[in-house]
Amino acid sequence: GLGLQQPFQRHRRLPFTQRGLRGLERVALAWRAVAPKDPGPWRALAKAQWQSGYLRRAMQSFQESFVRGGRSAEGLASYGRLCLQALDVDAAAAALDEAERLDPENAAALSGKAVLMMWKGSHEQARAYCRRAIAATVAAGRSGDARVRLQRRRTTVVRGSARQAGGTRRRVPRRNPRRRHDAPRRAGGARGAARAQEEQGRA
Repeated sequence: GLGLQQPFQRHRRLPFTQRGLRGLERVALAWRAVAPKDPGPWRALAKAQWQSGYLRRAMQSFQESFVRGGRSAEGLASYGRLCLQALDVDAAAAALDEAERLDPENAAALSGKAVLMMWKGSHEQARAYCRRAIAATVAAGRSGDARVRLQRRRTTVVRGSARQAGGTRRRVPRRNPRRRHDAPRRAGGARGAARAQEEQGRA
């Protein structure tokens, strides 16, 4: 499954031309053939069909992924937005409500609920969900930054421990190259002073 998941991710980054979308769907179908009980390929197929404009097929593929254990807040939020686009408001409301119950701070679910409230004409509720979605997005960004900082700190600690385990290196003082070049001059000057003193003694 993982071997086909990576090509699918690469296909998703291609421009959404009709040829690219057909390739995306072919990779998703091949992945599903290898791992039919995995919800991942069904989700991938649903997204490919959605981007191709086959909304009802995409809804069915999403439902198959839910049957196979892929019922997450993120997946339900995506399914809810798809249902809204397919004009199935009841299915959208059920999916987005469940997504919010699973994760009340999920930005995708909250933004989907905002669109749903606008669709129903409940503008105050739509604004409230927009504010919650923005707050959840900001909080997710901060937690992501914190995870990056924590990972960097752990990497620094591991590297420091590895250096200590390998033994501390004795610092060798760096030599000044100018001193090395000046040494002959100083030696010649000392010999000259000695000869001058010797001549004065003879006089």
